[in-house]
Amino acid sequence: RRSRTCCAGSKRPTRRREVGTSLHSGALARLSRLRTGRDRGAERWAPDEELAAMSQFARLTSPPQRRADARAEEAREDDELLVDNYLEQGTSLNKDEIRSQGLPGLSLLVSLALVFLVLPGLVGLLYFPAGSSENSRPLPADKSSKSESDGHGSPTTAAGDSEEDVCGLGTDDSRFCLVLRTTSLPHPRQGENLATYGPFTVTEPGVIESFLPLANMTYIHHLIVFKHDKLEARAPGFGNRVPPEIWRSPDRVIYAWARTGQTTPLRFDTSPGTGVFVGQFTDVRGLYLNIHFEIPEELVNPAESGQISLDLGIALTIRKLAAPVAKSWHDCVASPNGTHRSCPGGQGLAVQILDEHTFKLKPHSPRETVVHLCRTTQDATIYAYRNHAHTAGRQFTTRLFRDGIDIGMVLNRSVQDAQVFYEAPAGGIEIFRGDVIRFECNFDTSDRDYQTEVGADLSRGQEMCNQYLMYYPISLTKDSLFCRRISPWLGIPHLTHAPEPFETPQDQGLPSSADLGQVSATAVSSNGETVYAFARRHNNFLSTSLIEEPTIFALNASDGSVESAFAQGTFVAPHGLYCDPAGFLWATD
Repeated sequence: RRSRTCCAGSKRPTRRREVGTSLHSGALARLSRLRTGRDRGAERWAPDEELAAMSQFARLTSPPQRRADARAEEAREDDELLVDNYLEQGTSLNKDEIRSQGLPGLSLLVSLALVFLVLPGLVGLLYFPAGSSENSRPLPADKSSKSESDGHGSPTTAAGDSEEDVCGLGTDDSRFCLVLRTTSLPHPRQGENLATYGPFTVTEPGVIESFLPLANMTYIHHLIVFKHDKLEARAPGFGNRVPPEIWRSPDRVIYAWARTGQTTPLRFDTSPGTGVFVGQFTDVRGLYLNIHFEIPEELVNPAESGQISLDLGIALTIRKLAAPVAKSWHDCVASPNGTHRSCPGGQGLAVQILDEHTFKLKPHSPRETVVHLCRTTQDATIYAYRNHAHTAGRQFTTRLFRDGIDIGMVLNRSVQDAQVFYEAPAGGIEIFRGDVIRFECNFDTSDRDYQTEVGADLSRGQEMCNQYLMYYPISLTKDSLFCRRISPWLGIPHLTHAPEPFETPQDQGLPSSADLGQVSATAVSSNGETVYAFARRHNNFLSTSLIEEPTIFALNASDGSVESAFAQGTFVAPHGLYCDPAGFLWATD
């Protein structure tokens, strides 16, 4: 039985690791000091203090002017790289002459690329030239399409979209807007529907910097974008089966959104210098839309053509990337020996899902907890995160462990907040290879008189326990999973020892031997500061009645004094005791 936290204030390991240059080096340095004994003079560190300290650090998101400056600097650096690559091929011109005359053949290549993108029927890719001076103009969520579908769910554009800039680029010609969209859903059924639409082929190399869902908020409640590393010749549609290696892999998602906590779809912008690399020389050559939607009875009419009109899709703002830069980036992230933290073109982002799919929740319970544990396979930085559950979901938390030591709670958010990506605190959470991530989902089933099962069906009250971690650097090596699931019992092997022999003075609050009874087990907190004793009091191994007195005593490891006593009216025959590095005390009766 879980009794209470035992490991608050755990120390970080003293071992140093060489992890290369990070965009956020030192982001957790102050937190490390906060968690060590050097800063604990009069008061102990607590999780709330940690979160408060994290919020003091500068976030990656910049004000509009700083964002524009950063993007201009990126364009200048890409231009420098192109010029250098051209010079390496041999020329009599110097850099200034190349800039004034332009790269030979480049204008022609760009022109051909743009013509290719706007060819009619190009497997569903819609290219929208910049035409608005506004910085951002989200498409109204319930805007109906004024154009005709081809009857098979082909992507179409509502009348007027070519005039208004869906992505809000204004006059910025260094980026383009890619809209993956359909206005027709074939063969829907009443109630919950789950459909996948694609593939959308991506040819031109670039970096996705912004995601804007185009969803009817009345019916669409969940949208996921999957990536595929192979080019497919099929035209996009609902009849195309998604390759099993995509939907079975937790690392094939690049974006996810749900309507919870929003009246209109919220847009997610990455920070300057980061984004999802797509197109040639990347692992994103095709995209699939996974859509969860619910259809009321009045919209399903068997007498009609078997389809309904429902606007859905996503608009992607993509920064253009020259082919040589994309090739250099690919070679950098594919290198098994590189740190991947300073590759040309920017920092590539990847996403992995942490999900539990075998739990069941008891009815009439104010708190049901589900836990997922995984071990990281590479050094990385968690850049952003998104939680997902349905109506019973409450607080979702994420803790980090290093060498068996509880580093602390790094993420903490109610799943009833807007279910969009949020940038991680402190400008990013630094992760080392071998760290253990503990993701915890809490649910409230007080108003339910049935057992809650896992699933996507809202009408049946099903629930989910998912967390999407967006991180960098992306790795194109064979082991692409950022965090591999592990067993809860094998995940954090760790034991901490107290000085032996351990003595408790009689005048420090511990009951007499006769009152204490048999001490069946002891345990030590992971920080080594507390020793726990499990006592049977006046009961024995064959007793059948509850012990009304406290059965667990928390003793100060340095002087043996009793800090607290608890767990009365809980146990009959106390037996085993274990304190895990996650901060929980486990007892067997």
